[in-house]
Amino acid sequence: MTNRVTKALAAGAALLTIVAFAAPAEAGSRWVGPAIGGFVAGTMIGAAAAGAYAGPAYTCRYVEQYDRWGNYLGTAKVCRSW
Repeated sequence: MTNRVTKALAAGAALLTIVAFAAPAEAGSRWVGPAIGGFVAGTMIGAAAAGAYAGPAYTCRYVEQYDRWGNYLGTAKVCRSW
């Protein structure tokens, strides 16, 4: 799910950048468009890299253990990763 959301946000940001700066050429400052485009591209690459290298997430809890006759044996720590 997160991968889909990241890709959708990246595509939306790229489309927004193209639409916002597809204006007729004018005399004036020429560094604003490339600077903002570079910032957006860097943000997308950074977000993709941050999500790609995340380690597994764990949730742990203690569960009571019983034998087959219903006698209490103690508790055990059970962890699940996703």
